[in-house]
Amino acid sequence: MARSRSLKDVPTLVFGAGRDCTLPAVLALATGTEYEWIMGVSGAAFTSTIDADTWDPLAAAPLDETTLARGALAAGARPDIVGPPFDDDMRALILDRVAEAIDAKLPPLVRGIAGPAEYGLIVGYDDDGPTFLARPYFDKTDRPTKIDWSAFADAEHGLVAFLDRGPAPDRNALARDAVRGALALPCILQQLG
Repeated sequence: MARSRSLKDVPTLVFGAGRDCTLPAVLALATGTEYEWIMGVSGAAFTSTIDADTWDPLAAAPLDETTLARGALAAGARPDIVGPPFDDDMRALILDRVAEAIDAKLPPLVRGIAGPAEYGLIVGYDDDGPTFLARPYFDKTDRPTKIDWSAFADAEHGLVAFLDRGPAPDRNALARDAVRGALALPCILQQLG
């Protein structure tokens, strides 16, 4: 019997909607945590910049695993990162894990699944094919994008980060650590000068 399910309440992900730093935005949507909180604790609020030479807004989005781990911690989760290519056994495990995540209403993050190498969300699946429904950043439609295994090409196009729930975060301790981390950044030290 084929399984299928999708999360209907995940909005379109677009630049200019107030959640423009892509990794913290999808972490906030996936976990129901405040975007601003994840921006601060992950460090993205203190390190995001615009590429001064090209004015490339994509350069402003930190996509590294450290930012992902700190942002997930802020939401009371731990990332379990799996990168392509996937053999047949791994595909079966990924599909089962996607189904579990969707059933738990904790959609997995996916990088560059249908467009730029920014993070988006897998918001549904269908065993038939199989196919997945994704909300890539810079969505162009109100409907999720249908993808298959061919979309999982490499670390920039198909890297999946499942979120495992952990203990509730100690917000006071995380806030103190985030401020200490921000104060240690060279750009902040120059401004305090």
